[in-house]
Formats: sequence, C-alpha cells, structure tokens
Amino acid sequence: MHETSASRQQVLNLKLLFGKQLLRLRNASGLSRAALGERAGVTGVYISKMERGLASPSFEVIVRLAEVFGVEPAQFFLREDLSRLCSLSRSENRYQGLFESTPISLWEEDLSELFAYFEELKDQGVRDFRAHFAAHPEGLDECARRVKILNVNQATLDLLKAPDKEALFAGLPQVLTEESHAVFGEEMAVLAEGGREFHGEITHRALDGSPRYLTIHFQLLDDPLSSGRVVVSLIDVTEQKLTENALRLSQARLDRAQEIALFGCFEHGLESGEIYWSDQTYRLFGYAPGAAEPTLDLVLGHIHPDDRPELQARHRNARINGEPFEMVFRIVRASGEIRQAHCRANVERGPDGSPQRLIGAVQDVTEQKRMEQMRRDVERILRHDLQTPLAAAATAARAFKDDENLLPPQRFVLQEIERTTNRVLTMVRRHQDMFRMETGKYVLRPRTVDIVEVGRAVNRELAEILQRCGVGFAIIAGDRPAWTSDRLLVDGDPFLLQTMLSNLVKNAVEASPQGRSVTLHLEDVDGIVRIRVHNHGTVPPAVRGNFFEKYATAGKSQGTGLGTYSARLITRTLGGEIEMRTSEADGTTVTVRLPARAEST
Repeated sequence: MHETSASRQQVLNLKLLFGKQLLRLRNASGLSRAALGERAGVTGVYISKMERGLASPSFEVIVRLAEVFGVEPAQFFLREDLSRLCSLSRSENRYQGLFESTPISLWEEDLSELFAYFEELKDQGVRDFRAHFAAHPEGLDECARRVKILNVNQATLDLLKAPDKEALFAGLPQVLTEESHAVFGEEMAVLAEGGREFHGEITHRALDGSPRYLTIHFQLLDDPLSSGRVVVSLIDVTEQKLTENALRLSQARLDRAQEIALFGCFEHGLESGEIYWSDQTYRLFGYAPGAAEPTLDLVLGHIHPDDRPELQARHRNARINGEPFEMVFRIVRASGEIRQAHCRANVERGPDGSPQRLIGAVQDVTEQKRMEQMRRDVERILRHDLQTPLAAAATAARAFKDDENLLPPQRFVLQEIERTTNRVLTMVRRHQDMFRMETGKYVLRPRTVDIVEVGRAVNRELAEILQRCGVGFAIIAGDRPAWTSDRLLVDGDPFLLQTMLSNLVKNAVEASPQGRSVTLHLEDVDGIVRIRVHNHGTVPPAVRGNFFEKYATAGKSQGTGLGTYSARLITRTLGGEIEMRTSEADGTTVTVRLPARAEST
C-alpha cells in the first residue's frame, strides 16, 4: 500500500470519462472487446482496462477507435460530461480545504486497480473470497499493493504521531499491525463480493509505538467519475477501548476474588422484580454463571424449608418498610447438597423515599460453621468428658504421695502429677463457666472478695511465666506499691476474679518488652473499684477493633484469642465494664470497673 500524488485524481477522472464513452459506443455498435481491439489494433484486455479507467489511451488509439465507430474523436467527451468535469475541478479546492480541516482522520484512496485484481480472480473462478484469502494470504499482500493512497489529512498525521505525510507513508508497515490484517481481509472480501460499504474496528500503531484503537468506515459512490475512489474515515476510540479493557480486567479480578472468598453479590429491583447475580452467587446456588435466570421463586425454591419463612418475612419487611437485614440460611442445591450462607442486604430508596432496590452480598460460610461446630465439640469435651478422669488422677496422686514407703523422687513425681492435673482441671472448669456465661446459664453466688489478695494469687500463679519472659510485676494500690495490710473488697466470685485477672496479666506479660514491668493498679474511685493492667507494648492494629472478641489474636504462635474474651464475659457477669486503650507512647492499658463494698479500705 503506497501513495500517489493528489493531482492523479484529475487524470483518473479523464480516464474514467473516456472509458464511460468507450463502453457506451461499443455497446451501441454491438462489438465485443476482442472484435473492437482487433479493428483498432489493440488487445481486448486493453479495451477492458480503458473502459474501467485503468489505462490511458494515446491520441492514435483514440483516432483509430473513432474511425471504427464512425464518429469524431471529440465524441468520446460529451459536452455535459466535460461541463461536469469542469465543475468538479472548480470544487476541488473547496473539497481539499474541507478534507484537511476535518478533525476526523480521513484517507483518500483509489481502489480501481484493486477492483481490476478482483476481476482477475473472478476470471480464475474465485467466488468465495474469504476462503480464498484464508488459503492464500499472499493475495491480501497483492490487494494492499493495489490500494493507492492519494491523500491523508492533518488529523491522520496527529493520530499516528507522524511529522508529515512522507514520514507516514514510509512508516505504513509499522502502522498496520497483525490485528489490522484480519480486518483488512474482511474488508477485501466485502468489496470483492460486491459490497459497497464497510464498517468495523481496526488496530493501528502510531509511529511512536503506541496502540490506536479505531473504527473504520467508508462507502463507495455510484458516480462514474468517482469510480474506485473512496474516502475512508477512522475514528479514534483508544481511550474508550483502554477504559473497557481496564473494566474487563477489574471485573475479572473481582470475579476471581469473589470465587476464592466464596463471596457473591446480588441486586433485586423491588418494583420490576428483576434480579442480578454475580458469577459466585450462581455458583453458591449450584449453577454455572448465567445458566439460570435468577428470580425470587428460584431463590426461595433453593432455601431450606426450615429457613424459608424467616427469609420471606425479612424480605417482605425490606420491600415494605425498607429495613435492611442480615441472616444465615441454608441453601439446598439441585444435587441435594446443603450449604450455609450468610446474607446481608441493604435497601436503596427512590426519590420519593420508597424502597426501590435491594442490594446485598451472600457468602458461603459452610466451612466456617463446620469449624465453629468443631470448636464447640472440643469445648464440650473440655467441659464434660475430661473432668472425671482428671479429678480421679488428682485424687490418686494425692492419696499415694503420702505413702511412707515412697522414695523422695517418687514423691516429687506424684506431687507434680497432682499439681499439673489440678491446673488442667482448673482450666476445664474455667471453660465450663465461660460456656455457662455465654449461654446465660451461669448462676452468680457473690461473696466478699479482696481484690488485692487476688492480685497476689495471680502473681504466684504466673511466677514461672514472668521469669521466663524476663518481665517484672508490681501491684499498685492508689498511688503507691501495695502493702500487706491493704484491702479492696468487691462482691463477686473469687474463682472468676482470679481467672479474669490471670488472663489479663498473662496477656500483658506476653505482650511486654523484655526487661519492662507489668503493673496492676487497684483503687476505689467514688465507690467503684478500678482495676488497670498496664504493659509497655502495643496491641497490633489488626486486632484493636475486636480485641475482646472470641478467637481474636495476633502475634502469638500459641494464642487462642480466649483470654480477653473470657475477661469481658466475667466482667459483665459481675456487673462491671471493661475497656482497652493502646498507643506507641503510653503502651496498653486494660481497665475493669466493678462495684466496691462499703467496708473497703
């Protein structure tokens, strides 16, 4: 594909005008191309080319043809056609001005030699040009060579980053990408099979290497003087295409993330009834994406019968009152498999305030529920199944350790067995109490407890951990170290209070920098016992928002996330409050407030 000068068009117009008159005179005479060529001393192929404007006749050929037809040579150029040609020439300057100033990329092309090539192929028996070009890609190269680019406008140079037309024409092999070849092949097939118009998408590459996504359009004119001449328009859609590609990539990433997280989303038009599912929502209900039309009846049909009434009630309330909802329900897939799903939905209201659309998310929580059940089973074993054998082991060790026939090493081993067994038994009982508090079945039988003495008991209990971590421990009463005579009384259960303090202090010790101290501040403030456990470490940001939640832990290889959770349970059971503050400057302080006894000193 290469350029010719713009002035070529005027010559082409004259050739087309001559060819038109030659065809008219030959048809009137009834002569075939071969017979006319024989009489005029030229070939029939040459006659054909002249009729199509592809060959320029010499003056001698024009004279001989005029003699054959018995007319004057001027008869080949009728007065009305010459007037039209002059009018076309006068408007050429105006056309060129419009062509250059148009902000859309325009290419002026001469396809007459291309059409001649199509005729050659047809003479060879080619009818299916798509199949022909697919089998003979070199044919497309020949098509490209026969397309003559007459001119391009300034918008084309700007689009393809070309300094001038010469640079653009020299760089055309770089402009036409592999992607554009397939579109070019379809374009050639359309033209070869008689099509007069083409519209499609094509990819070019600017001279600086950047891609350009374009829509291409042209339409052939019926004007004989414009036969084979076409103006091709290219509209730059690069920005839109890049945006579409980015959106597709973003959507693909979102779909992949939802698939990994077993997390889908949905929308429900409350007036139209139309429902949209993301791909993962289809999968959750047991369908391939797009394999079913989501409807309210389809959704309800897959909800477990025991969960369906509640979901229907919540959906009705959302539709009528605009109330958001959140619940867990079971989905019965077509295969019969049951999955557990957590659903959260909000209502979007219209301009008049009425509920218009339900927007929500649904997540497959089957595995989480299984893990929760496993934890409950383990906790049940700890609460019930281990108590009897542990108690029996502690009793047996206690009975045998006082036997006078035991050697000192044997007595020491039995003492360690008793101590360890009692410690584990205490842990089991703590879990049992925690379960009762969770379920509201714990019965508090309060009695007067000295919280200072409980602090000392925690110190003795955690002595080994304090030594191993290299952390000090101090009990502060008011604004000084606690004395032996200090007492601070609360109503509560001594076992629960020691459990609470032990968990809080143990957490503080494990979070404290080595060589620093954990302090237990105890004071009576206007009838409220305030207990503050402070260490110089900070709570990781990942757990600050759910510090007292069950199983929330970070930075501890063997942490269970139950210590602070049980401390909050116990505090609430005792009628108190608990809070945590942490910062790099001040460290971490957990504060518990409990009602004080009147006789506290």
